[in-house]
Amino acid sequence: MGVVRSSHDDKPNLHKEDEKKYVLTFRGQVGRRLTAEEEGRRPMWFEQIKDSIADFGNRVGQVRAAGGGPARSDELSGYIVINADSLDGAAAVAGGCPILQQGGSVEIGNLTPGRSQSHNARSAASGARAPSRSNTTTS
Repeated sequence: MGVVRSSHDDKPNLHKEDEKKYVLTFRGQVGRRLTAEEEGRRPMWFEQIKDSIADFGNRVGQVRAAGGGPARSDELSGYIVINADSLDGAAAVAGGCPILQQGGSVEIGNLTPGRSQSHNARSAASGARAPSRSNTTTS
């Protein structure tokens, strides 16, 4: 088991080394306000899935769409990152999310390291510095 520190507190989050990270994005109904009872379900769900949480994420305030897609009846309301063995395992965790009982939805995505992340990790390990970029151009 590896030890991962969550951004929420200093308690270690133990997980298997072969687990992958998945982002769960939450979408709620536009303009809908949660009742106190509905708000209370979120911390209870977090308690149930605490061993899977890698990053407690954040809630989202104002939202604006970019592009020319059709208007949606839901909007981004927050995200968390979890550890799971598979996409199906992550979907099983997401299936207990209280937003599903409130007319919302959860989208699950496997996080993969980007080129810059893996390049920076290799550079840091070798002691190399990333090249700096200049914003000036020459004619």
